Amino acid sequence: MSDNDYEVGYKRPPKHTQFKPGQSGNKSGRKKGCRNIKTDLVEELSEIIVVQENGKEKRASKQRIFLKQLCNNAIKGDDKAGRLLAKFMQSYLSSAEETKDMDEQISIEDEEILKYYAQSQGDQT
Repeated sequence: MSDNDYEVGYKRPPKHTQFKPGQSGNKSGRKKGCRNIKTDLVEELSEIIVVQENGKEKRASKQRIFLKQLCNNAIKGDDKAGRLLAKFMQSYLSSAEETKDMDEQISIEDEEILKYYAQSQGDQT
């Protein structure tokens, strides 16, 4: 088909306005190797660090250490940590029940306790 036979129409722009080979339509687009925040967060939380626990060195992921500290603070009576832990448990454990990803499932009574606790904490804020 020669240039004279080329029909301009829907999804067929004129030849002189089309991108030339090697020319980008988005010159300021995402750079190669630029990662999104989710990728960085997952990598950062999965990083293994060494911590002292009961006088012994233990290796654990940052995510595991974060959850351990959150649980410990909630047990000590920190209201913010308690609310956050209750939200985590309610959202992650109930979604795990639906998908059957977890071996142990939260009981109905425990779920009701969590809902009651989350509601009572929400009323105080």
